[in-house]
Amino acid sequence: MNCLSSEVGPLKIDIAISRFLWYFEIRSEFLKTNKNHKKGERIMPVKLENVTLEMIERVFWMRAQRGYAVDIPAKKDAFPLLPGWSGFYIPLGDYVYFDAYCVNAVSRRSVGFTQIYIRNYSNELSEPHKILLWMMNYGGCYKKEAIPFLKLALRSAIEKRVFLGGRGEHYFVNKKYPSLYYHNHLHVNQEFLEFSGREEILYDGTPTCQCHRNLGYHWYNGMSLVGL
Repeated sequence: MNCLSSEVGPLKIDIAISRFLWYFEIRSEFLKTNKNHKKGERIMPVKLENVTLEMIERVFWMRAQRGYAVDIPAKKDAFPLLPGWSGFYIPLGDYVYFDAYCVNAVSRRSVGFTQIYIRNYSNELSEPHKILLWMMNYGGCYKKEAIPFLKLALRSAIEKRVFLGGRGEHYFVNKKYPSLYYHNHLHVNQEFLEFSGREEILYDGTPTCQCHRNLGYHWYNGMSLVGL
């Protein structure tokens, strides 16, 4: 069984350029479907019924570059309705990327989620309301010493844009941690549309070794609410 070995370097995607191109893609699509648009009026995204799975996936990749796996500090207790949770709430035009997690201080068991929303406008509402487009949930427990290696595994998948349930690649090793081995088991794999699985980190190197020690795991599942 082959393992994917990776030295994780700086993120390769220029976020500023990605934002620039994304804005003009939204603007172009809006003008195509809104012929009566007047100069100076607010540019809004495409109509909700025209949002595609590909558009949501692009938001995911752009915002994943600014999250937990790339060592950008999460905001602690940032959500009044979710006491004890930390995370990120990142807008992108009229899309919102919401990434949050909670760790029990005693057991070290944790849960979390990633959600993508779109702000929806209508003539009846003075303010937009948010509509959920996509979500992923996870939960489990990792030993503290496994967390830096877990972040490397997640970051490698982000840099390569390999989507396997929003977690890491099938197999991952890194020479900085020669005794650790990451494995992602997919149970349901319809790519970005619907997925579930379980990841784990094992101590003692090779996947064929029968004496390795489990340093933790996360189950995960998720789906898109559009694209069927």
